[in-house]
Amino acid sequence: MPDTILLIDDDESLLFGYKVEMELEGFCLQAITNLFAAKELLTTRRFNTVITDLNLSGTESYEGLEIIALAKQYQSKATIIVVSGISDENIKKKSLEVGANAYLEKPVKAKTLLNFIRRQVAEAGEMQ
Repeated sequence: MPDTILLIDDDESLLFGYKVEMELEGFCLQAITNLFAAKELLTTRRFNTVITDLNLSGTESYEGLEIIALAKQYQSKATIIVVSGISDENIKKKSLEVGANAYLEKPVKAKTLLNFIRRQVAEAGEMQ
């Protein structure tokens, strides 16, 4: 079974680009644009990796922090990556405190994310 990724971002063109690139590399990607859909999937399906933006509604509402907390609760073994356009050390620190494994500032190429995910998968395999 391929690694499964949940990608949450309100930028549909970014979602499409990541989805195409990651599926070509053999990953199974579920791409969604809002907190409601994220809650539904995080509580009903299993993912190896959760990638989320922080602001999904176009405002500084930081829904991504809630997504991180939900992912930690329901996807305890998943790698959680924040990909955000926010360049603020306090927000980055808060994201990591809530449970994110990494905080990457946009723009982030799909290949960069894929390489990061592969490293996480390899490190998890080495621990077993």
